[in-house]
Amino acid sequence: MKILFFLNIMRKGAGMINREMCFANELHRNGHKVSILSYFKPTSKVDEGISVSCVYPTKYIDKLYNHFLSFPYAFIKIFIVLLVMRPKIVIVDLPMEAYWACKFRGLLGYKIVFTYHGVANEEFYSGEVAESLSRLRKFGHDMLKKVDKVFVVSDFLKDELEALGVSCSTLYNGVDCERFKIKDSSFKDKDKLLFIGRFTEYKGALNLIKSFAKIADQAPNASMDMYGYQESEDYLAEIRKFIADHKLEKRINIAGEIDQVKVSSLMQECGIFVNGSIDETFCMPLLEAQASGTPCIAFAAGGIPEVVADEKTGLLAEPDNIEQMSKNMLKLLTDSDFYESLCEGTAKHVESFYYQNLVKKLVTELDGCAMQGGSVG
Repeated sequence: MKILFFLNIMRKGAGMINREMCFANELHRNGHKVSILSYFKPTSKVDEGISVSCVYPTKYIDKLYNHFLSFPYAFIKIFIVLLVMRPKIVIVDLPMEAYWACKFRGLLGYKIVFTYHGVANEEFYSGEVAESLSRLRKFGHDMLKKVDKVFVVSDFLKDELEALGVSCSTLYNGVDCERFKIKDSSFKDKDKLLFIGRFTEYKGALNLIKSFAKIADQAPNASMDMYGYQESEDYLAEIRKFIADHKLEKRINIAGEIDQVKVSSLMQECGIFVNGSIDETFCMPLLEAQASGTPCIAFAAGGIPEVVADEKTGLLAEPDNIEQMSKNMLKLLTDSDFYESLCEGTAKHVESFYYQNLVKKLVTELDGCAMQGGSVG
């Protein structure tokens, strides 16, 4: 089957993009003819044998992605690539790529598959950001109604789309087992908690810090390293003040973004991976941590209960329940037998999330989609 992935930019470490690139590799390894169209200059690579084209030879997304002057050029370039590649299936994961794919579907006869990852809840933002997210959600919903097949990355998202009358199938995000590998738990610093995410309100870093503060005296050897994009300066200032007020400067380390090469080693070396999000449709870092053999602590928000098996690979608390979160931290820091059982549980749990296994369902779904309304291509 000839399959084209149309992405906004091939960038290593970006959750939704990493998903499609891994699926592209697996489909290619299974004998399918796979190509990729990147809207902007790729900054990452895939397997040899996969043809990669780009619309714009630049990585400046904000300059051209929605600029009206760029549309005529994009129209011509995208059409030429699709005409040359002649795919049977075009897979997209963002509304703008779905928009362009719909432009030429009638002429070239392919089917469009849209993977919906959800949109950040505008309730957690304000002003222009909230308005932009609202517009993006509406645009995405409009495109979902026009494509031939819709995947969601978690069952949690099904309710949102079913309310729109959009039929969908769940195809989970996977984990790249070449990057994230389980090591013996004796290799871990079991007193080290690790957060990798964004410092913004709904990602909940402050809730994690408040939870840690509650058990700091009972777990005197515990520490927490926190890495991520420092999105909200006011929120970060609030975090630093709390740490200072509770004299936790030597035990909680706040750092910026981290090189993606180091992410897997940090996940392997830490004892517990923590996440404070209260708005997640899936949460890739939680899956990657488990693939590294590391138990997780998080809130049971959105699609997270589908990623972390409560009391089998980690512990979940009710959203915003800091008291319960702190008790979960203390249990993993002090109950060695339970901790080891969770480490063992991660190996079996993540097997179903390996791309080698997920691609089987993807192929079955794509075959069905390709035959809808007759053969295409």
